[in-house]
Amino acid sequence: MTTETLREKFIEPEKRAALIAELLPIIEKQLASAPGWSGRGLRAAVQILDRAIPRLLSRALNSLLDPFLDALNETAERAKKEGTSMKGEVEANILSLTEELLSITDARIKKVDHVLARKTYDKLRPLAAEHVSQSLPKIAVVIEKSLKN
Repeated sequence: MTTETLREKFIEPEKRAALIAELLPIIEKQLASAPGWSGRGLRAAVQILDRAIPRLLSRALNSLLDPFLDALNETAERAKKEGTSMKGEVEANILSLTEELLSITDARIKKVDHVLARKTYDKLRPLAAEHVSQSLPKIAVVIEKSLKN
């Protein structure tokens, strides 16, 4: 018997929508808490893009969810096998997971037709690793909790 992947566990539209609904506030909170001028710039860029592309964060998360779940699958399996939490496994591998998720977004943005979205991403990309690494443990908790439901 094969083990179901994270992607397969969230393939049902209701489960997927529920997961996105729980993950979106984590991303929004991370954006809101970004400090200093760079944080202000990040929030302003997202607001501008959200006007040009309604529900930008939700749409982006939905679009990236499958490859992100694939990237986190090994971590989830390791946590299950070792009887640890997914959050703990994420924290132990934070740098490699952050880079893996960012490589997914880097590849995806190259395919986006929206010029403003691409230019904004390119300008903000240097700040992304810090924000992703801060959010990943919280995301792991949400995924693990969703798997139990």
